[in-house]
Amino acid sequence: MEDVVLETDRLLLRPWIPDDAPALYPLAASPVVGPACGWAPHANVAETRMVIRNVLMGSESYAIVSKDTYDIIGAVSLKFHRGAFTRDDSEPEVGFWLGEPYWGHRFAEEAVAAVIERAFTVLDCVAVWACYFDDNERAHKVLERLHFIYEQTEPWVTTTTGKHARHEMCLTRDRWPMLSGERGGRPFAMARY
Repeated sequence: MEDVVLETDRLLLRPWIPDDAPALYPLAASPVVGPACGWAPHANVAETRMVIRNVLMGSESYAIVSKDTYDIIGAVSLKFHRGAFTRDDSEPEVGFWLGEPYWGHRFAEEAVAAVIERAFTVLDCVAVWACYFDDNERAHKVLERLHFIYEQTEPWVTTTTGKHARHEMCLTRDRWPMLSGERGGRPFAMARY
């Protein structure tokens, strides 16, 4: 697996390492972050380390790091053929979350845009899917700003935090603003290997 680092104006998206656990834990322990994404707040650094090893260290999964402070501020990933609503490996699901202190600065939009750009221009994907739960309007707004279109709602999806309505959205390559010229040909991210 290649170690890809994506760089945006304000962020570095880099692979996870187990030693990120102490920095990630305070963000993942928040009672408002995980439940909005369908997972319970982390109980301790050991749990965070286990999640990094078993979930976050996968292919196309990135720590979102502030270029100003080099602090980890969240996570973003592309999941291939694991989502219930993705059709095949050419249509991954993007997942993302930010620590509560970093809400309201459009960091999520910047990070998600970078991995979408990679999906369409490097990984040759034809669509990217995403979902959000009823109580996560912030994620919904991020997806709308990135031109995702509502597809359907699954009314009773069970997660570790209970049953939720899951709203599924899709962005096709032909609608991606970078490829359609909306950003004037300027990429969201530059990859460093």
